[in-house]
Order: sequence, then C-alpha cells, then structure tokens
Amino acid sequence: MLNKIKFAYKKFHKFFNSKKDIEKFNAIPELRNLHKLFSEDTESRWIIGKKDALRIYQLVRENNPKNIIELGLGIGAGAAIIAMASSSDAQITSLEQYQKCIDIAERIFPRELRNKVKFVFSPACVFQNSKISKYLYFSGYRNFPLSADVKYDFVVIDGPGAFMEGNEFVKLPNGDLINLLPYLKFGCKIFCDGRKKQVEIYERYLSDYVKIVEREQNYTVFERTEKALNHMEEFKPVDLELFVRTKKGYF
Repeated sequence: MLNKIKFAYKKFHKFFNSKKDIEKFNAIPELRNLHKLFSEDTESRWIIGKKDALRIYQLVRENNPKNIIELGLGIGAGAAIIAMASSSDAQITSLEQYQKCIDIAERIFPRELRNKVKFVFSPACVFQNSKISKYLYFSGYRNFPLSADVKYDFVVIDGPGAFMEGNEFVKLPNGDLINLLPYLKFGCKIFCDGRKKQVEIYERYLSDYVKIVEREQNYTVFERTEKALNHMEEFKPVDLELFVRTKKGYF
C-alpha cells in the first residue's frame, strides 16, 4: 500500500510540475509565438518540446552566454529560441546531419535572428576515444568548427539522431561532449536531451570535468567544472563501413 501511495504521489507531483512549466511557457509571449511559428510548419514533427524550450530559454537568460554551440539544429526551433533569448552580441553555431533540415530552417527562421546563428552541415559518424574506453563506440558529428581561440559557455546536445549506414540502422550514445571539453569555459552549462545512455556515460567517464546540476525526465543539465584536462585526446572517427560490418550486434 505504501508503495502505491508513493507512486501516486510521484505521478501527481510530476503532472503538477509539468502543468506549471506549461503555464510558465504560455506566460512568455515571445517564446510561445516563436515556438508556434515552427510547430505550425508541415515539417514540425520533431521540433523541441515546450518544457525543453522553456528551460533552454531560461538558462540562456540566466547565464547570458556569448559563444553557444547546438548539436542538432533540426528545423531550427531550438536555435531560434536561443537566438531570441541571448544578447545581441551572442554567436550561435548549430550543427545538423541532414541538409534537408538546414534548408527547412532557412525557410522558417525569423530574419531578425538569422545573423546570430551559423548553420553547419556535418554528417554523423561513429568514433572511439581510447582514453575513455576501448570498448565503447559513440555517435557524433564529423565536422566540428572548433578553434583554440573560442571557448563555448553554453551547449545544447540534441543530436545527431540515429542514422542509416548502408542497410544498417546505427543508434549509439552521443559522445561529442568528450570532444568539446577542451573548448568549454569553466562554468559552461550543457543541456542534454532525454537520451539516458549518453548521460550515464558522461556521469561515469567525465565526472571530473562535468557535474549534473539539474536532472529532469526529459533533459539533464551539466556544468563544466574547473578541473583542468590532463588525459583527453582528439576523437578518431571509426570507418563506418567497417564498423557496420563488424559490430552489427551493437545496433
């Protein structure tokens, strides 16, 4: 009986908090209207949800980041919300694995926000980092526009999605945070979507460098610690054809 009561309370608490978040979302006209612009498009099936949109908007407002990178542009709703919430001198880079999505984002994206965002096409890849584990494979973006002169202070990880390689369906935890670590400012907030496996990996292998500051059902927020890097290496993409041929059991 006690377990049933606890379960019922947890379910009610979750519903109550969700309702409060939607009320907060609806109370911000600029956020509500921008999300509506994308959600009413015929290609809107996979756009960012209202709760995630609200939290990203709040985090940008609270932390005032200047150099932002988004992994997973989609059709542009998340990037547009970041651009709207950020200061006029903020610069946003958004990576996307499908050119079709970039083309749709170009069509929908509000002109007044467009100059703050750089869209970057980058195919998905599979890679390893032997300093993390020689047994783990990660998905990520092949072409990162990284520079030693740029340190990011806000990151959104919402891609890449699963993809086809030949006739095989490739679905692996995202590992791009590993490769981004040298380019993150101390205190940088990292918003991760609801894929639990990647969060488990970051918690296990990167706990010296990032810590969880917020955990919800649909997202997790990490923060870059002040621990200096001492054992990372650049990622080495694995040949995808070889990967698919030899590692089919992992998909």
